[in-house]
Amino acid sequence: MRRRTMLSDFLDDHVMTVTQKAYVGVPLSTLSNRGDVLERVVRRFLEHSTGNSTTDPVAGTNISGKKRGRNAAPYDFLLGDRRVEVKSAQLTWEEYDRYERWKARWCHIKPIEHDDLYLALYTPSGVFIFKHDGKFGVSTHGKAQALMGGVIGVTGPEHESSISKATEAVVEKMRPMLVACLKYE
Repeated sequence: MRRRTMLSDFLDDHVMTVTQKAYVGVPLSTLSNRGDVLERVVRRFLEHSTGNSTTDPVAGTNISGKKRGRNAAPYDFLLGDRRVEVKSAQLTWEEYDRYERWKARWCHIKPIEHDDLYLALYTPSGVFIFKHDGKFGVSTHGKAQALMGGVIGVTGPEHESSISKATEAVVEKMRPMLVACLKYE
């Protein structure tokens, strides 16, 4: 029986990053709009799991008073009367000075613009959905916070090269906020 020829058979190991290698063949890995796709997935999941429908946001105005477009609304959708924001992050490999590890960072988070924040973590083993508690892993940008938003970060164990073991460690750290794990088919 002939072995199926894969793209990875012809890629030079020096061309691909550690992160790219970990995601070869993983659904959504080549999408440029993965964040938008994951936002829609979380929205549909919440509709399904709560039995409530969602509605698009009221765009409103930005800091300078100009009308915002749909993609610049202060939150992603309404679930009942709750303003919901969805942020997504990919587990990525980080090497810095003497340490190396897998990490995830959700950026541009403005707590005053939403009531509920859902974090989608994209990994090779599936998409994990967390309802953020408002505290875990939060860092800010000082005075720039209002304009840029803050960051939520989580890391796997240092020097753990296995993305599956790092995923387990990250999910364990965030377990109290875990809503669902959506596995790939």
